[in-house]
Amino acid sequence: MECYNCGYKLPSDAERCPRCGQRFKPRASVQPGPTKPSLLDRLKGKLGKTDDEDAKPDAQ
Repeated sequence: MECYNCGYKLPSDAERCPRCGQRFKPRASVQPGPTKPSLLDRLKGKLGKTDDEDAKPDAQ
């Protein structure tokens, strides 16, 4: 890893550059957050529809 401020070679677990003092965010394993539902899924929820209802043809 290199310091993005001065280019000094750093160990991968560095929190601060020894040359220029630039601070780095610790690189902890980041868990991805919950995925946001698509617009279509949100509209279906507002209308009270499910995927099963979409697959059925309208009987008239």
